[in-house]
Formats: sequence, C-alpha cells, structure tokens
Amino acid sequence: MTKDQNGNLLRVGIMGAARIARKNARGINNLTSQCAVTAVASRDIAKAKAFVNNNINIEDASDVTVFDNYRALLESEICDAVYIPLPTQLHKVWVIDALKAGKHVLVEKPVSITVEDYKEMLDVAKSCGKYLQDGTMFAHNPRMDHFLERICDDPSFGPSTRITSEFTFLGDDEFLRNDIRCKANGDPLGCIGDLGWYCIRAAILVFSGRGGVASGKVARATCVRVTHSETNNEGVPMDVSCLVHFGAKKLSFHCSFQYGLRQTLEVRSPCLTARINDFVIPSPGPCKYEIHKSEALDMDLHVVENNDLVECECGPPQEHLMWRTFSRLSREVDVGGWSSSKGAVWQSAVSLHTQEIANALLQCIHSGVSMVELG
Repeated sequence: MTKDQNGNLLRVGIMGAARIARKNARGINNLTSQCAVTAVASRDIAKAKAFVNNNINIEDASDVTVFDNYRALLESEICDAVYIPLPTQLHKVWVIDALKAGKHVLVEKPVSITVEDYKEMLDVAKSCGKYLQDGTMFAHNPRMDHFLERICDDPSFGPSTRITSEFTFLGDDEFLRNDIRCKANGDPLGCIGDLGWYCIRAAILVFSGRGGVASGKVARATCVRVTHSETNNEGVPMDVSCLVHFGAKKLSFHCSFQYGLRQTLEVRSPCLTARINDFVIPSPGPCKYEIHKSEALDMDLHVVENNDLVECECGPPQEHLMWRTFSRLSREVDVGGWSSSKGAVWQSAVSLHTQEIANALLQCIHSGVSMVELG
C-alpha cells in the first residue's frame, strides 16, 4: 500500500543503472518528491553498489538495498514502486511483471515498441490496481502551466493553430555506433522516440488546452506525414522532419541525433508567437518564455519587432515535481482505483496518444507511404 502524506514516502526501487537513472535518483530522493529510493538492481552487483554510492546521499545510502537481478527486487517487500530506465525492447516484460508484483511503475519513454503493447500494459495496470506513468519531465514543470495559461486563456493571444518544435543533439561516433537509442534491438523508434516524443507531447498539451485533467480532453491527431528521414543501417531513425495534423491545427517538428543541441517550442496564433527556447531541459535561473509580434509598417518599408520576455518562478526542479505527481497519483489509485483518479486516467491517455503518433510516424518511414491516418 502506498504511504499517505503524513510524513511517509513512496518507496521506489530502481531497475538498472542507466545514465538517465542518475537524474531520476536525485528526482526521487529529495524533500519535494514524497518518494525515497529503497532499492537498486543491476545485473552487475558492483555497478548497483557504485550507483548508490555516487547518486544517493550518504545519510540515505545505508537504507538502500542492492540486488544483482531485477526479479529479486520485484519479489522484495521493500518498495511500493519501481523506476524502469531499461531499453524500450525490455519495457513490456518488466513493466507487466512489476505491475503483477504489486508495484506502481514509472517507465522511461518511449513506453513501448508498439501501441498494442502499451495498451496491454495499461490493461494490466488497471486490473492490478497499480499506476503506470511515463518519464516526460517537462510536462510537470510549472512553466508549462504558466505558458498554457497565457496562450489558451488570454484573449489577446488568440487561437493557437500552429506549432513548430525542434529537439536535436549531435551524437558523436561512439553514440551513433553503440548507444542503445541507435539499435533496432534496443530502441527502434530512434530519434522519434527519444526526442520527437517531447515535441509531440508538447503539441498534445497545447492543443488540449488548460484544464485537461478536469475535462478529460485530449487533443487527437488525425494524420501524420514524414517530410524527411534518415535512418542508420539498422533502419533506426536518426534525423526526421514531421508534420502532424490535429484537424485544422498543425505541428511541424524536427528531431535528430545529427545536429547540435536545440530544444525549441513555438506556438503561433494569427497575431502572436509564444516561444520557449529550452522547453525540455531548462536553463539555470528563472524559467522564461517569449511573446513575440512583428509588424510591417510604412508600406512594408520596415518591420517593428516586439518581444515580451516572461519570467515565471518554477520552484523545485521538474524531475522532483514529476516524482511528486507520480507519488500522488499512485496513492490515489491505491485508495480508490483508476476510476477514482482523473489525473491518472488523463496522464495515461496523453501518454498513449503520444505513443500512437510516434508509431504512426515510424510506419511512414518503414512503409514508405506519404501519410498515415489516425482513427
């Protein structure tokens, strides 16, 4: 049973010592998250011990049990939930096993190889009365709520009809040869699953509008197109440009392992543009976004640019807030089941549709078709 808010914490076991697990270990073990790391498992016991020594506070490290296999962690009684940062090809089996072992699960994105696998995981989660959430951190940053409030509720901004987004980084030769994100037997969605996932999620959040949890509204894509793609010799996407239609509204995005770091989100109405230059990994200092307007004057002889830089206090790091949300929703599911938690139902619906769009784009690439429609 997940602990309540009276000073008790959700006990989390980490399955694997992947690089992203370091950031999440800090996201779990802090005063904000209402969670605590109580176990770490790795196929190499020395690696598990090193992970604890390097990523868990000294005063907390003695309370963490290490295991040399994932099964032993799942069979233990020392955690209420598990974090799974394993390669995507391994998600389905370990997510389902964890849920059946009575653990809530936070799993890295992309959640699965196929949409059907994701639906099966959700069915198991609901039948077992345990919560399943993906690890999309930026969606839990208060800046996103502030941004949505400005573009969705402020009449002066107007209707948001187009989004342009880009998330890229330049992988070196070692990354492109050996990283699991470039392997068909690891993460076959490649840059779409690793980077494009964020662009897709941002568009769903913007087009769904504020108050999604209360209303249950999730903006639905109607069709997708891939306008450019490059794959490696295993058929894994390395560089992709995409167009996703949400009815009359559109998302255009570029994701790539072949260009330097960019992480931009730009939302346009007929008159104004709202832009975040660091929407996935925030820069140090206050969280910011821009409201921009350009006007051509004097018979188009010159242009006036108006930029309104908006700063918003974001509080604790977004990874801490993601784990706090996970703790809260896990507790709600424990107490009243999935049907009692609007947050759990909405979060899972948004995540599943992100997966549906990502897989439709991969279908475009592998089948060579110009467009895939979504029901």
